[in-house]
Amino acid sequence: MVVSLPVAAAAAPTYPVSARLQLAPKDLQHCLVVPGDPPDCAVVEIVRTAFAGTVSRMFRQTDPPDLDLVLEVRSVEIAQTGALQLELRVRVSVVAPGGRPIDQIDSSALVSLLAVEKAPIAFALREAARQAALDFESNYREDTKIANFLVGADVAPAPAVAAEWRSDRLITLGAGGGIALNGDNPSAMVPALSVGASWRWLFAQVSYSHSSTDFLGASAAAPTSAGADMSTSDAGVELGGVYRIVQSVELRVAPGLHLLSGDATLGGDSQSYSKVVPALYGSITKAFLPVATGPRVVAGLEARGYFFSSVALPAFSRSAVPVAKGSVGLTLAVEFPWGSRKADQR
Repeated sequence: MVVSLPVAAAAAPTYPVSARLQLAPKDLQHCLVVPGDPPDCAVVEIVRTAFAGTVSRMFRQTDPPDLDLVLEVRSVEIAQTGALQLELRVRVSVVAPGGRPIDQIDSSALVSLLAVEKAPIAFALREAARQAALDFESNYREDTKIANFLVGADVAPAPAVAAEWRSDRLITLGAGGGIALNGDNPSAMVPALSVGASWRWLFAQVSYSHSSTDFLGASAAAPTSAGADMSTSDAGVELGGVYRIVQSVELRVAPGLHLLSGDATLGGDSQSYSKVVPALYGSITKAFLPVATGPRVVAGLEARGYFFSSVALPAFSRSAVPVAKGSVGLTLAVEFPWGSRKADQR
């Protein structure tokens, strides 16, 4: 008896859209040039093969297609600054039926190169092509021009083609750490917490951080100038603007007001202080682990500058000690969308 085993169905494409990959004209393609050797144009075919695999996984194959993807190797070169590396830059022009341009997606890769020899170069080219194809896939998910075209042309509904859709209404809970400039000490470690909310181009947040540093002072208990300790709590509120560079990357800039309070001690003497000061805040963040309508992980870099932040500490013979000058640090947060997707798209 012969038993027939079912054949596993091929995985469905990521998008309910058809696309056809083709090469740009030869005069637009760039080859690898190694001194002493003729130009190596095999990179074009290597890149085409890598992108063909990615495109077949992302899209359906129909004739005629909904999109034409025109592939161009913009540059490929060996960088010899420090360790040997091979850098590849690729551009895919996304074209509508009839030849109307929709958008261009640039992708790139930088891989290590063991030696400027045929076999290591061939291996590096294949790896660079693979990484560039994955970079294209990631960048495609964030391309709103293509998504808008497909929705407008009734090719596919918005939820199906805008997989990287991210709400313009977010609640963000964050924590981080970095370096603060205060006291007479060049730097001090500072942990921080924040809660923020954003709506389209506007955001507000409250934050709290704590730092300890030292400064030179003298007191009745220690008349000779010595190192005094300063412990500062920083509670602040900021209101500013959001600029979304792409779906997953945001730039935020805001003025704010911060309450700086704490204690300075030297020997057995202490003095408390508090002061409200203006500040300027800026950050750039990247969202990860996309879920179409759910939370995301966000990592970023933030900086803050304080103004008029010196306080008088007469108990330690100081007329002005900078409680906070500035800070820079890394943040990790979780963001939660609020409201409806329909409200975001109004």
